[in-house]
Amino acid sequence: MAEYGTDKGLSEALKVGVMVVNTKGERLWWNTLAETFLGKSINNLKIDTEVLFKLPHYNPAHLAKQDKTIFAKSPVHDEQHLSIDTRPYGNDTYLVIINNITPKIRVEQMRRDFVANISHELRTPLTVIRGYLELLQEYKDFENAQTEKVLVQMDEHTSRMQHLVEDLLTLSRLESDKSTHAEKQSVDVPKLLLDIKQQAIALSGERAHKIELHVDDNIQLLGSEKELHSAFSNIIFNAINYTPAGNAIEIIWKLDKQEPCLYVKDSGIGIDAEHIPRLTERFYRVDKARDEASGGTGLGLAITKHVLLRHEAELQVTSKLGKGSTFSCCFPRDRMHRLLSNPA
Repeated sequence: MAEYGTDKGLSEALKVGVMVVNTKGERLWWNTLAETFLGKSINNLKIDTEVLFKLPHYNPAHLAKQDKTIFAKSPVHDEQHLSIDTRPYGNDTYLVIINNITPKIRVEQMRRDFVANISHELRTPLTVIRGYLELLQEYKDFENAQTEKVLVQMDEHTSRMQHLVEDLLTLSRLESDKSTHAEKQSVDVPKLLLDIKQQAIALSGERAHKIELHVDDNIQLLGSEKELHSAFSNIIFNAINYTPAGNAIEIIWKLDKQEPCLYVKDSGIGIDAEHIPRLTERFYRVDKARDEASGGTGLGLAITKHVLLRHEAELQVTSKLGKGSTFSCCFPRDRMHRLLSNPA
């Protein structure tokens, strides 16, 4: 094993794999655990994820600047999951830290399986209960108005539970999908956004929000229409729920730096900066009382995050309290299907 001026005893005592690499990805030094994770041929291999981790374009210098973590399976132990962090270390060298996250992955899988199984079990009885409630509501010969009020409330809460179960199942499917990328079917995003706008107008109802839609009709996207509809509608419906009645909401679909981007700008209550990093966590609520009043499940943005990741995009949020928020996402240029010619 090569030495690189690092205390060998200390590195061997660590419960993580440690390597020193150069800008070419060549290993200059490593501890025993790194060799265990990556295999005994470690000294003959470069950190080339096309071969080792089946991830494209591993570049230690780039990763160190981006401060990103790579998640991958071990090339020698198929059931072992690793996290790989890269940090600058010396002149043109980088420290690579490898953690075994297999136990965490297994716990996460158990949680997803539990949620999916429970949701499936709840779906049928909720459907039956709501069916009977709707049947009872058709009869108008109640003994008193209180009985009708109780049935209406029961129906509302049952409906909310159904939405929660459906969102849990959707999130479970997205998390369990073995494919990391969504399908690449042509999606007419301008038409999709027009449909969502009509649904948003219905959701707004008497609140009469001023919903403006500005789209570049020439831009289509390669992806899953069903998934994109779910993601975009969650963002737009959120704007409806958190924007005061009569205020404006702007939906924009355009090219930005040669990438197709969606922007949803509202003039609502805004979000404190401390909450923004956690918005896509499941069940995270900035204002619990307000969220419950809106009838949301607390899963919409979590679903949106997973859909966007599968389409190689990421949700960005900027906001000012009392001024409103902008939710945006930009897709890679190769996700753009084609620029259609406008009719003369």
